[in-house]
Amino acid sequence: MEDSLTAYPPSISHDQLSSLIFNIKDWQITHGMQLKYGPDVESVSSTPIGVTVFPTTFPRALFEQAQALQPVYNRLYAAISEDEKWLYKVLTGLIDDGRFAAVLWGIHQQVKEEGYVQDITLGIFRSDYMVHVTPNPDPLAHHPQMELRQIELNTFSVAGGAHSNKTAQMHQFMLNNGSYTFLHSPQLSNNKIPKNETIDSLAAGLRSAHTAYGQSRYVKSSTPGILFVVQPRNVNICDERPLEYVLWEHDIPAYRAIFGAQLLEHTTLSPSRELLYQPSSLSEGVEIAVVYMRAGYDSEEYSLGGIEARLRLERSRAIKCPSILSHLATFKKVQQELAVPGVLEKFLSSEEAAIVSRTFAPMFPLDKESRAGRIGRQLACDPATASSYVLKPSLEGGGHNIYRRDIPGLLSNTPEAQWHTYILMELVNPLIQKNILLTPRGIYDKVAAIEDRSDFDAENEAEEQSSLDRLSTKEGGPTVSELGIFGVCMWKKPGPGWDWIMLNVEAGWSFKTKPDYIDEISVVKGFGCFDSPLLIDT
Repeated sequence: MEDSLTAYPPSISHDQLSSLIFNIKDWQITHGMQLKYGPDVESVSSTPIGVTVFPTTFPRALFEQAQALQPVYNRLYAAISEDEKWLYKVLTGLIDDGRFAAVLWGIHQQVKEEGYVQDITLGIFRSDYMVHVTPNPDPLAHHPQMELRQIELNTFSVAGGAHSNKTAQMHQFMLNNGSYTFLHSPQLSNNKIPKNETIDSLAAGLRSAHTAYGQSRYVKSSTPGILFVVQPRNVNICDERPLEYVLWEHDIPAYRAIFGAQLLEHTTLSPSRELLYQPSSLSEGVEIAVVYMRAGYDSEEYSLGGIEARLRLERSRAIKCPSILSHLATFKKVQQELAVPGVLEKFLSSEEAAIVSRTFAPMFPLDKESRAGRIGRQLACDPATASSYVLKPSLEGGGHNIYRRDIPGLLSNTPEAQWHTYILMELVNPLIQKNILLTPRGIYDKVAAIEDRSDFDAENEAEEQSSLDRLSTKEGGPTVSELGIFGVCMWKKPGPGWDWIMLNVEAGWSFKTKPDYIDEISVVKGFGCFDSPLLIDT
C-alpha cells in the first residue's frame, strides 16, 4: 500500500491541471456545490465549495470497519440520550457552571416537570475518524500499522451530507468520462469510489420519523410537515436544501424557520401541544411532525428568544432531531467519559465495547480531584508534552479547539476553576498523502495558507515555506483526510433489551481533506476540501 500511496496522484502539466479544474468548476456550478453569499432578495452571489482535484486513496479495510461500526455507535448514543442520570453525572460540572450546558439542562428540567408528550426521538449522527499511523513492531515488515481513530461523534446539525454525496458523483463522473485517462494511473479505476447516497439516506430517516408521527392530530385537513430550524444568512444552504427537495418529491411538506424570534413568530402550540407552523404562503397552519435542527447548537444563539424557541420545540409533540438530551450527549465530556475503562460496558456488550474502544484516542479530563485529571493537567501545562495533544472545550460548531504549544498559554490565562470544562485528547499521527486542493481562493497559495494558520510564527517559517512549495507543484501537496460516517437512528423510550430501537442504519459518508500544516478542517470556513475516498486494498 505504501508504494501505491507514494505514487499517487501522478504528476500533471499545467495545461492538464487547467483542463481538470475547468471540468470540476462546471460540475460544481451545475450541481449546486456552492456557498451562498450576498442579499437574499435582489441579488445573490455564490462561490464553489472547496473540493480536491483527485479522489484520495484510503484503506478499504478501515473504510468498511467505520461503516460496520456506525450502527453500534448509533445504539450507544441513543442509549446515552435516554440515560438522564448518567448524563447529569458526567455533565454536572458544566451544568453547575451556569453556562451553555446549564441552559440546555434547564430547558430539559422545565419540560420534564410539565411532562414530555413525545416518546420518539430521531438521531442523525456522524462519527469522524482519521487514520492513525504507528511503526510496525515487526522489523521485517515494510509497511506501518494503520488504524481508525475517532475524532468525535456529532449528534447535532451534522453537515456535509449533500456536499459529500455530490463530490462522490463528481469524481465518479470524471472517472467515467475519461477526464483522468491521460494520467495512466492504476489507482484511478471507476470501481473504487464507494457509492454514496447520503442525501436519500438522510431524507429517508426524516421520512421514517414523519411516518412514525402519523396523521395530523390537530390540523386534520392537511398532511403534517417537517420543519427545518435554520440559521439566518446561512451560506451553506446547498447542504440543507437538497434534503427538503427530496421530501417534497415524496409529498412530505418541508418548511424552514430561523431559530429564535422568527420561529416564535411563526409557530404556536395547540392545547394538546401539537406544534403548529404558519407558512407565509398558506392561509392555515401546518402541524409539524418532525423538527430537524440545523441551528441552535451554539451558545451565542441562546438569548432569551433562543431559549424560548428551544423550549417551545421541546414542549411540543413533534419528533425532535435531536432531542435536548441527544444534544447534550454530543458534549466532549461525554466522549472523554466513554474512554474510561469499563464505561462502555454500561451501554454495549463486552464484545462491542472492545471493538468501539479500539477507535478511541487517549483522553484526559482536567479536573484536580481525579488522578486522570491531575495527569491531564500535567500533560497540558508542560509545553514538551502538550505538543502531542489538542484541548477541546464543550462547544459545537468547530473552530474552538486549541492545539499543541498554544495549550499551556491558554490555560495560564484561564481561571483554574474553568479547566474542568475542557478535555485533553492525544493527537492522531495521520496518514500523509498528496492531492491538489481547490478552495474559493483557488489552489492554496502562500498568503492564504499563512493567514489561515492560527499558530504561524517566524520560528516555523522555513517549515511553512517548504510545505507551500510542495503544495504548489502539479504533483499536489501533503494532505491529511478525515472520514465521516453518517448514521440514522430512531428510538422510543427504552424497554427491555434493544427492542426500543425503531430504526438503525449506516447512512452514507463524508470525506474531507486539508493541507497537512492546518489543524482546522472545516470546508465552509475554507480550511479543507470535500473529497472522495479511492479505496485501496492492503
